[in-house]
Amino acid sequence: MTDAAQPSPEGDAVTEAVLELEPVSGGGPWTVRLGPDLMTLVGPEGDAVLTLHQAEAARYMRFANDVFRGRTLSFVVVARLKKYRFRCTKKQLTALLAWLPHKGPEETAREIRYSGIGVALFGVLHLLMPQHLFWGCGVSLLAAGGIGIAAPRREIYVLNGVLMTVVGLWDLYPWRPAENHLLPVVVGSILILWGIQQLSMLEANRQLRAAREIRDRHAAFRPGKSGVTHWAGLANVVAALVFGVYAIAVLASVPFRMTSGAMSGFAPVLPDLGVFSVLAVLTALSAVVLLLREKATYLEAKVSAQLLVTATVLSFWGVVFSFDASAPFSFFGRIFAADLYSFTRPYVWISLIVCVVGFNRWFARVMDRELEEQRD
Repeated sequence: MTDAAQPSPEGDAVTEAVLELEPVSGGGPWTVRLGPDLMTLVGPEGDAVLTLHQAEAARYMRFANDVFRGRTLSFVVVARLKKYRFRCTKKQLTALLAWLPHKGPEETAREIRYSGIGVALFGVLHLLMPQHLFWGCGVSLLAAGGIGIAAPRREIYVLNGVLMTVVGLWDLYPWRPAENHLLPVVVGSILILWGIQQLSMLEANRQLRAAREIRDRHAAFRPGKSGVTHWAGLANVVAALVFGVYAIAVLASVPFRMTSGAMSGFAPVLPDLGVFSVLAVLTALSAVVLLLREKATYLEAKVSAQLLVTATVLSFWGVVFSFDASAPFSFFGRIFAADLYSFTRPYVWISLIVCVVGFNRWFARVMDRELEEQRD
């Protein structure tokens, strides 16, 4: 990257940053000129190919990590049709993100403090329940939360993300196989997923999204009805029906399970009955929220879809753990009746993390595309 002083039309000197970019497809180098208000993409022949205002530039930029080419930068002129793609060094990435609109220090500090409070609360939970959760993890979370509150810097996202992921894995590991492992499984899963979210706050495309959000606030932009939230609502309708029907079927099977008393038929199916009844209610409420609201509710759609992904993955493993080849339908009513120790196995939470992270990335791309189609 080089800095060059360029004279303005009025004759005043204006400092302009110039980035030299190597096209992915080969050919001579291109340049990006970052002026006080405008970004200009200049071709190898010196002709200006694209000029973007600082407030709008993030709409046309995309970062990606290519296995063979490393980090790349794309300028997308027409979605899915025309784009210019270049290799992008870390120094160039930093310069581009610094030039784009970004949140002020007060707003950034406030968000980091909120994250610190959440981390500290999980630390308190670990300290209050030492019989299920390791107190040492609680002290670590409490200390990290305190640091985030006292010194809110963007690097705290890395500390939060790494620490929450490590503590989540510690909670999931069956250190106490003889004890009820429900609380550690729930807390560990939440910490891992939240830790991944904290690490994603520093991703380049997340910072591009923040620049677009700033532009939307200044332009008083309000998204209209969203297709992805509508489909999420329909998915919740289907899930509510499936979960509800399964819970009713399990309840109806109780009389046929009784052997030596009224409770003998209930005891084996209580976990499934409880889990799927709660899931049916939650997904039904999510469907109402997503389908009846006037405007796009991306946060609600994402959270509800993450719940569906988590429920699907854990139900799949519950069926696997309860399956008996000699009785193919033996899992019915026993999906979550197996020892909860089974759900702490590494391949269970690894599959859960992969599915949730994959969904989050897909959802972010769809949301960005929908918002760009609705922006002026």
